[in-house]
Amino acid sequence: MKKNLQRTLYIMSGLFTLTFLSAVFGGILYAADAGGQSIRDVTVSLELREAPLTRVFSEIEEHTEFEFLVDSRRIAQRNDRITLNVEEKSVAYVLQTVAEETGLSFRQLDGTIVTHIPSTPVEIITEPFKATAPEDQIISGTVTDENGQPLPGANILLEGTAQGTITDADGNYTLEMADEVTTLVVSFIGYSTQKIEIAGRKVIDVVLKLDVTSLEAVVVSTGYWETPERLNPGNIAKVSAEIIEQQPVVNPLQAMQGRVAGVQIQETSGIPGSAININIRGLNSLNNGQDGLPNANLPFYVIDGVPFVATSLNSGFLPLSGGSPLASLRPSDIESIEILKDADATAIYGSRGANGVILITTKKGRAGKTKVDINISRGVGEVVNKVDLLNTDQYLSMRREALVNDGVWPILTPQDSTIRPDIFAWNPTRNTDWQEELLGGTAEQTNAGISISGGTKLTQFVFRASFFKQTNVYNYDNSAFKSGSGHFNLNHSSVDNRFNINVSTTYTFNTNNQNGGDLVGVALRLAPNAPSLFDEDGNLNWENNFENPLGFLRQEYENDTRNLTTNAVLSYELITGLKAKATLGYTNITVDEIQIRPLTSFNPEEDELGDNRIANSNNDTWIIEPQLEYTRKLGDGDLKVLVGTTFQESIQNGQTIIGDDYTADALIRDINAAGDIGILGTNYSEYRYNAIYARVNYNWRNKYILNLTGRRDGSSRFGPGKQFGNFGAIGGAWLFSNEGFIENNLPFLSFGKLRGSYGVTGNDQIGNYGFLNTFESVRAYNNVSSLVLARASNEDFSWETNKKLEFGIELGLWQDKVSLSTSWYRNRSSDQLIGRPLPATTGFSQVQFNLPALVENRGWEFELSTVNLKTDNFQWTSSANLTIFNNELKEFDDIEMFPAFDNRFEVGRPLFGRKEFKSLGVDPETGDFVFEDVNADGNIDELDRQDFVEIAQDYFGGLNNSFRYKFLQLDVFFQFVKQNALSFNSSFSAPGVQSNQPLNVLNRWTNVGDISEIRSFTQAPGTEYFRNAPSNNAIQDASFIRLKNVSISWLLPSEWINKINVQSGRIYVQGQNLLTITSYDGLDPESRSLSLPPLRIISAGVQIGI
Repeated sequence: MKKNLQRTLYIMSGLFTLTFLSAVFGGILYAADAGGQSIRDVTVSLELREAPLTRVFSEIEEHTEFEFLVDSRRIAQRNDRITLNVEEKSVAYVLQTVAEETGLSFRQLDGTIVTHIPSTPVEIITEPFKATAPEDQIISGTVTDENGQPLPGANILLEGTAQGTITDADGNYTLEMADEVTTLVVSFIGYSTQKIEIAGRKVIDVVLKLDVTSLEAVVVSTGYWETPERLNPGNIAKVSAEIIEQQPVVNPLQAMQGRVAGVQIQETSGIPGSAININIRGLNSLNNGQDGLPNANLPFYVIDGVPFVATSLNSGFLPLSGGSPLASLRPSDIESIEILKDADATAIYGSRGANGVILITTKKGRAGKTKVDINISRGVGEVVNKVDLLNTDQYLSMRREALVNDGVWPILTPQDSTIRPDIFAWNPTRNTDWQEELLGGTAEQTNAGISISGGTKLTQFVFRASFFKQTNVYNYDNSAFKSGSGHFNLNHSSVDNRFNINVSTTYTFNTNNQNGGDLVGVALRLAPNAPSLFDEDGNLNWENNFENPLGFLRQEYENDTRNLTTNAVLSYELITGLKAKATLGYTNITVDEIQIRPLTSFNPEEDELGDNRIANSNNDTWIIEPQLEYTRKLGDGDLKVLVGTTFQESIQNGQTIIGDDYTADALIRDINAAGDIGILGTNYSEYRYNAIYARVNYNWRNKYILNLTGRRDGSSRFGPGKQFGNFGAIGGAWLFSNEGFIENNLPFLSFGKLRGSYGVTGNDQIGNYGFLNTFESVRAYNNVSSLVLARASNEDFSWETNKKLEFGIELGLWQDKVSLSTSWYRNRSSDQLIGRPLPATTGFSQVQFNLPALVENRGWEFELSTVNLKTDNFQWTSSANLTIFNNELKEFDDIEMFPAFDNRFEVGRPLFGRKEFKSLGVDPETGDFVFEDVNADGNIDELDRQDFVEIAQDYFGGLNNSFRYKFLQLDVFFQFVKQNALSFNSSFSAPGVQSNQPLNVLNRWTNVGDISEIRSFTQAPGTEYFRNAPSNNAIQDASFIRLKNVSISWLLPSEWINKINVQSGRIYVQGQNLLTITSYDGLDPESRSLSLPPLRIISAGVQIGI
């Protein structure tokens, strides 16, 4: 640990030293050259007389490296004529001149200049402003984007008049007030128009937010480059900070549920910090994390350019073995989450992107006055649904009937009160609703954060600190999940914009002190006449062999997770168009766990001794990526070339120690006081990854776009001669809406793009050292330490291969009031990397192997967004997504030679299933389950286990409606899933044993000739019951529609803000998991288990900017 801390401090100090030096010497770099690719730096000489706008744009394109993105149809419909006579003037100066004469506005995005055509003409003041009016009637200010960058050419309008102005090259404006005007209207391409009450202010600075309904506004990132979504040939989905912050969630992945096409996200439990399952476009690998192997279907996570270990580092021996490391990342620190899905988008990540890539970008500093933002909210949570269970009379009747059916009743024995206390010892008139008693509490949620941001045009910074706490819904329990974080970002550029450095550091800590187990199963199964939890003296009640569930709550468990992520991105433009760049990153995750089971948590009559388990694990990951970027004009298009290399290393280690036979609870935290000390497990492993890659992008006139990506990956998980693999992709797009014949014949079509991609990636998501014989130390005979062979080796396995194919079309109709995106994809994964089972006589369970199997995922994704109504004061927008997909084991040569897989999978069927016995239901004559004798040999045995039971989703999606009226905004989001699942009854023991049951068991078979789906009651179920539990007879519909999120927010009016002397203010109320419509019998159709379901959370808060 000390070594890890020293390494962390060393890297951090180095990064901050680089930042300091760049800030000090940035001015010196300015003296070198003024060739930066900014519209303020690049100069042109133009002589035009009465030229159309298209001529102006083409002249600038011809003399510079810039390319214009513009609606050529609308430009052609205008009659603007421009006269220019400039010599060696900046492009910014030329565009400002054009803006003053036409009302257009412009936005630079790398080498692209996005042009916005206002729908409402504005009287532009083109003369330099002169203060002819009284001073109290003059307003001035600056208009910037959310990153603090000035927006030249933004329109400033006095509401209700045609009087206005535009901002200059630095985003500044000055405007003379008109009588009785109280509101400014500020607009800019791709940004939401803002109405701002003047309220007597003389200086009004405006920060515009991106308009999510504008296709021109959205910029997507692959982690290596950014591009306007219109010009992107790949498939990248984006979830913004605005959407994330509308939801009172612990884990940022929860904020994506139902909002992204092709991405399946499942909450496994309502316990804060628990695991979340996520798949992007289905399962590619047969290895889904079973048998203790790594899950080879997980996406690749990148936080600010640094790979993040998304698998749990918990020991696996303790209660929170499935915890999610991403729960340590505070949603309030996130600027955006981007999901890379197709070959074009993921190929740059090589084998790491085989299952898709999730990019998490944290918030950056913004130029402007120093601003302090405070956000505080409080909320409550509860279990939404309860299961209908038997009451005491029904339960005891079931128990007695089972004894009669088994021929045991009314034969009595002296042991009955001990063996069957629910019938013979417990109060038959007591009737307790254990769901209410144990799960009926209220979880309390507290979320508080503060951020300080500001800076100049050259240097921006932000510091954020946050705290989150959520208690549990278990009554008699004071456990809680606590999380805190600190986030710092500093960005600095030299005066000429040739040198830039961006440094981000995030430190988070989680403390999760849960009880010794999940009480949901206890609450559902405990007999309704079980004794009271406490005796008359207030002590835990253990009478008549009552296993008091509160004993679990006496068993302490604490999980402390600390996560440090830090990175620096440095870039320098060597010559015009050639930029050198380097990304340096480091991540450290440390998990410390302890579980304590004191003597007081056990029934005193059982004579149990106390014990503890202490575990720790650590993961260090560092990455270095040097790159060269080259941009130039080539013919009528733009050429961009990226080459780079990756060096990455991850080191993971941990151990779990057990202390047994404690005789006193006062000493139970002292491992030396244990009567017996043992080691449950230890691990140490290193993973190294190296790659070289290149990407070529060519954009011809914003009509035809081609991407070529190649990568050679090297992984330490393969043996000699197998370590390297070559992968690549090709992607292209045709913006057919920019073709003349489309513009002239389809005036309603504002945007149209056809895109496609094909690529091959690898997959190395397996354990380390599979190609080596590995040894472990054991203590066997006479407690002497020995080395034994722990794993059989195989030097011949190599890369799993994933081939991705996709086609898509994107449309914008009626000035993008309706936007539609449709994608078809097919992913094929071959040479499956998985452990091949070995005979027990070998002494090993399996060996790493490439199976001759091919898995195919294919499907359709639809995304629709509409602007339903938009006026000055009211706006209603909608968005929806739908995913229809199919997963199939396409090929598996000689599957019968692999019995472990032949008994589980079937060629032509999905991986979301398994082979089981085919149930014929309940025999009307006997009341027992009966099954099909497939091979007609007169016996029901494993050879008859041939019925494939599919448990999967057919389709899923979401629907969002957003309403805004003046300063009030309402967002309503529904999630829907069509799926089946094992019936909830299959989670219970056989009806008739000492366990409560769902109410529908009363429909059981009772007499000869009865037709029922539920067998007769029995307290001694046979093999046939356990065969039925996972069979076709135990499948039910688990589809649902869920009111996932409702958010209401109100921006405080200007007069209120002025009175309390703040810059901004917002009050909001948020709800999560508010309503679920389903026919599923259990607690929750999403988690589908006997664990705590996702809670209904309602919170309220206030956000103040100072």
